[in-house]
Amino acid sequence: MQQDYYSALAGIIMASARNNAQLRRTIYELARSKLRQQLRRQAEALSPSERTHEFQALEAAIEQIEADLEENVNRQTHSRANLLAPVVYPSVEIIPPARHLPPLSETQYEFTAVRRARPAFSLIRSALTLLAAAILGAVAYVGIQRGLHSETQSKGEADQNVLNSTSHLSKPPLLPHIPAPAAYGVYALTNGQLTELQPLPIRVPDARVAISGNLSSPSTTKLPNGRAQFIVFSRDLVNNAPETVVVRVVAQVIRASAIGNNGEATTSGGISWAVRGISYQMRVAPIHGNPAMILIHPADADFSFPAGRYALALKTTAYDFSVDGPITDSAQCIERNDEAAAPVYTECRKP
Repeated sequence: MQQDYYSALAGIIMASARNNAQLRRTIYELARSKLRQQLRRQAEALSPSERTHEFQALEAAIEQIEADLEENVNRQTHSRANLLAPVVYPSVEIIPPARHLPPLSETQYEFTAVRRARPAFSLIRSALTLLAAAILGAVAYVGIQRGLHSETQSKGEADQNVLNSTSHLSKPPLLPHIPAPAAYGVYALTNGQLTELQPLPIRVPDARVAISGNLSSPSTTKLPNGRAQFIVFSRDLVNNAPETVVVRVVAQVIRASAIGNNGEATTSGGISWAVRGISYQMRVAPIHGNPAMILIHPADADFSFPAGRYALALKTTAYDFSVDGPITDSAQCIERNDEAAAPVYTECRKP
């Protein structure tokens, strides 16, 4: 069955989308969608395990196509040393295999012997027909888009000249190379290296809420310096990328228990942290050739996060990281006083 899906996809992929990762992604997603629709319509003719097998066969075929592309690129690169004249080969972006099968959203049915009335091979033949139609539709769509793009190219160049005349504060930092993560996730980019960020165990409150609930564990991700950018790799970004992102300050909480003879507060209790309403506004830029990735960067190319702990907020989930170094920013420390009816928070006198 893998070979059937491979045959349906590979010919057109190699002919029209060999060097276009975005078009290949569009073709693969259409193939998954059409197969899901076909199996939903034929829910009474195939068992859940058989439908799962079909999805696995399709994913295996996609992975094999990408592996063939990668092998071909490696073979061309290796052969360059044996050529007398230099030859420029097109770069091919290899799409990493899907980590999870597309979810089956249809209702689970009670299956009986009547389900087997239609042979499975006819269902697969119908699915492959739909896949081929989806592929041709994607190729035609991209051709139309390219035609429209050529008509508006001169206007786009004029718009780019206007953008180039703006201040450098509105531009993302120019990087010679942005490393691509191998798996979905949220990553910090410092010194050209990717570091995966882990989500905080609490839900980040609205920015109008000054203090979140307490965190009892320290950050497990420490960056060597504050000149950081961030890469988010998620399939959800293809049609739902955010326009802006904020980085919230996560301050250490010191409990004040009493006033000493010298008039200063003494502290007690364990170490904890809390997400503050203080935040840094970030900008979002697409990464060319990969609609499932975005680059998050400060508005000022020279900005550096002060040493301390932070949370990159994406909707209601925040991703934890800290910047190494001595704490000098007063926002990184807050004092909690429990003597009143409700806790009172103030910034520490000394960070």
